[in-house]
Amino acid sequence: MRFHAKTLYFKCVLLYLIMEDSVGAEKMFEKYCEDDPNLNNSYEKKFLTNILKVIEEGDLEKFGDECFKLNSRMTMDKNLTLMLTEIKSKLKKADAMEED
Repeated sequence: MRFHAKTLYFKCVLLYLIMEDSVGAEKMFEKYCEDDPNLNNSYEKKFLTNILKVIEEGDLEKFGDECFKLNSRMTMDKNLTLMLTEIKSKLKKADAMEED
């Protein structure tokens, strides 16, 4: 588990975002950074930091930009792609509700 913790922690934070719990995501993200020092200097941390900010702002364009950057840094598996698609879908719904 030690060698895969960074990936698991990364996906766990995304699961919180899928559940639309950005507060829980931030809280667990901080805990995971403390638990796994490998996460602290990683592009996953940079991505999550940026995504949490983008979600708070509700900026779909920046969300897409951040996902593109992540894709250029790592190979995204099917599950990761589905998770990010689900988060984007929820952002779109929230954006549409605000416009109504």
